Amino acid sequence: MRRPSFSLASTTATLLTVIALVAPASPASAAAPDSSVESVTQCEIAGGDLTWGFKESFRSYISGTIANGTWEATDGATYETPSFGWSDVSGEFDPETTSGAAEFSGAVHFTGHDGLLDTVIANPTLVFAEDGTGTLLLDLSNLTMEDALAGNTDNVQTITQASFVALDLAAAPLQLGEDGTTLTATAVPTTITQEGFDAFGTYETGTAFDPISVTLTLDCPEEEAEVVATAAPTDEPVAAPRTPGGAPDASWIGWLVGIALAAALIAVVVWLVLRRRRVAAMGSADPDSADPGSVDSASTDADGEGSSR
Repeated sequence: MRRPSFSLASTTATLLTVIALVAPASPASAAAPDSSVESVTQCEIAGGDLTWGFKESFRSYISGTIANGTWEATDGATYETPSFGWSDVSGEFDPETTSGAAEFSGAVHFTGHDGLLDTVIANPTLVFAEDGTGTLLLDLSNLTMEDALAGNTDNVQTITQASFVALDLAAAPLQLGEDGTTLTATAVPTTITQEGFDAFGTYETGTAFDPISVTLTLDCPEEEAEVVATAAPTDEPVAAPRTPGGAPDASWIGWLVGIALAAALIAVVVWLVLRRRRVAAMGSADPDSADPGSVDSASTDADGEGSSR
């Protein structure tokens, strides 16, 4: 009869599987909390000044003998030859990406030709993009040439935050002060955009306007240093870890059960191996296990001797 065989490798694999299922997960395998801190670089614009003459030739035309006009700075805007000024500002700027927007308040009202020329530029906004480009937006109110010639002085066209001129920041880049709180750009060349031409209607796209100078004061959040708390050494006994609900951590019970099962399985494996060896040894000494061929050969020899006699 064929006796069942036991594989030590398969039994060991079973042992390891049981231990893995019973033993609790190691605390080290738990997902570590994300300790990364997002860097906050967005700064508030706390103050600043913008100076811009709009366009010198346009001012000369307004104040000349043809238009016989004038201009008036209102709502916080100022004028000091040869530039208009704005200082009431708010907005945000990111020094890392050099992007943001500075929104100024104040208006300039141009008039001429006995009221037929009536234009207001107001609330300039400087927009700085991450790609290094810049734009000045304007609220613009004026009469079209057709309405002015027709005498329709009440038909005022108003556009809010039109992209009026493009800033050449490559020629006059933004400069951030060493303390990181002052941003300046001096004599930045400007040209009227297509949207500016559509809104203003006097100068073709790409026509140069007066350069812009700006100074902004930034209020940036301070970066908080990351503090790692360490436990002070103590002679007091360490209490068993507790779960969030306050109960002691019972994970050690699982470890004890796993160790007990492992010991039991090891004992079974050892017993099976020893039993197999003992059975094999007994089988080699059993007369029933003698080679049948040798018995038949002995009988044949005996019969031969008897017949010869």
